[in-house]
Amino acid sequence: MHGVDWNAVKAKYQVLVPYAKTRLDLNYIIGEMIGELNCGHAYVNPGEVERPNRIKTGLLGAEISRDKSGFFRLEKILPGASWSKSLRSPLTEPGIEAKAGEFIVAIDGVPTNSVKDMYSLLVGKAGVPTEILLNSKPQLEGARKTVISPLEEEYSLYHYNWVQDNIKKVDKASNGKIGYIYIPDMGPEGLNEFSRYFYPQLNKEGLIIDDRANGGGNVSPMILERLSRYYNCRIECTPEAEALTLSGKLELKDDPAEVLKILSATAPINLQISGSGNFRIDYNPTTNNPN
Repeated sequence: MHGVDWNAVKAKYQVLVPYAKTRLDLNYIIGEMIGELNCGHAYVNPGEVERPNRIKTGLLGAEISRDKSGFFRLEKILPGASWSKSLRSPLTEPGIEAKAGEFIVAIDGVPTNSVKDMYSLLVGKAGVPTEILLNSKPQLEGARKTVISPLEEEYSLYHYNWVQDNIKKVDKASNGKIGYIYIPDMGPEGLNEFSRYFYPQLNKEGLIIDDRANGGGNVSPMILERLSRYYNCRIECTPEAEALTLSGKLELKDDPAEVLKILSATAPINLQISGSGNFRIDYNPTTNNPN
């Protein structure tokens, strides 16, 4: 208990309980009480909290605006990844042929200029085949009919496009010399994402490892091990690293700083809100602190 008098801590916070009006208030008090332990990975579960019934609204994977005609215009269609069910973009699927600048003039037979919010016509349509009418002009006449399956959520699609945009920016700014990898967490998904983007960029002279808002986990040693092998084979390192490479002695150490301080061509970036486990990647050996 880190030397904490737990009974005294309970008494200290117990006086606040009568003022808690909701379960969320109580959770806040419990969280403050647990904070007295000065330890990590100590959580408060939500408990029994009243929640409204959520109705899944279909989403189109696009940025949409209302035209002065009352119809809705496709401002931008997010590219998807057809190989992944979670990253598909409904308006880019085969046979749809939707284009930015076109208008959605009807959904399931209801003209979109007859409603204030187009998404009111997509309530309960997530994952449900839905008929839409598209037109290059803001009118019903001449519109073409197509059927799409709207998304339940767009976060995955927006996040995917954010990563792809970052890859393009880094590639352009470095004339193709620097690679970019985003690691969302230090669990299975993070390891999969690292592998997906790491191996196609083995020929790069350097890498930006981005783990901002990383969810935490425990696979960072595995990622460091792959980076150490990568530098053994490909990258021009510091003189110390070159000597170790020639002797075959560049290996993963127990202390991540021992690896990172000789892997000169990585640039990790992070934020305070990232979870645990990613500190190994962001360790700064010059200050003995995580970045």
